[in-house]
This record gives sequence, C-alpha cells and structure tokens, in this order.
Amino acid sequence: MSTISTQLKWGSSYLVNDFYGRLINKEASEKQKVLVGRISTITLMIMAALFSFYLQSAKDVFNLLLQIGARTG
Repeated sequence: MSTISTQLKWGSSYLVNDFYGRLINKEASEKQKVLVGRISTITLMIMAALFSFYLQSAKDVFNLLLQIGARTG
C-alpha cells in the first residue's frame, strides 16, 4: 500500500507544481494547490484502477514501457 500511495502523491505533486502552478494558475494560493492536489490524486487513482483492467501480466507493463520509452531516446 505504501508504494501505491507514494506513486499517487508523486504524480499529484508533479501535476500540481509543474503543470497547474506553472502553466494554469501562476498565482494559486496554497489552499488552491491543496485542492487541486486532492482532486488529481483521486483522478490518478481512478485512472490507474481502470488501466489495471487493460493489463493482463507484468510483461504487458514491460512492453508498454518499452513502447513509451522507444521514442524518447
């Protein structure tokens, strides 16, 4: 459970600090950032749960990572 919560918090902090805080609302208060963080955490959790039905094995995850990373090199 701690790995899941760590990944959710990590992803949410990226969305809030790097995307929302820099691009959408540069003058956001801490209250607004906390609210956006909570919403993004719930959204990421739901997206991960839905995505888990798509993957059948660890090999599928590995293949997906290879496909995503193939264009970034």
